[in-house]
Amino acid sequence: MSNLISQFSDWLFWDIADLLPDKNRDFIIVRVLNDGTDWDLQQLKKLYSENDIINVVKTRRGLSIRTALFWANYYQIPCHQCKSLNM
Repeated sequence: MSNLISQFSDWLFWDIADLLPDKNRDFIIVRVLNDGTDWDLQQLKKLYSENDIINVVKTRRGLSIRTALFWANYYQIPCHQCKSLNM
């Protein structure tokens, strides 16, 4: 298990052997926003900037509708700017 994966809850990346912070940034952010705990979110914010997280909320379709709505509201992003909400 990579050092990066060990920073998060054991079950969050149960299906992944290794992750690279730069190469897998969007995947990591989506997984934590969709399924992570408060503690995982704190770890995510240490690893990535708020702008990185906002960019993923806006551009990735992998977020659940519930998750996308929550983070769009949290970061005051208009829903029409979130690809997960415009299917």
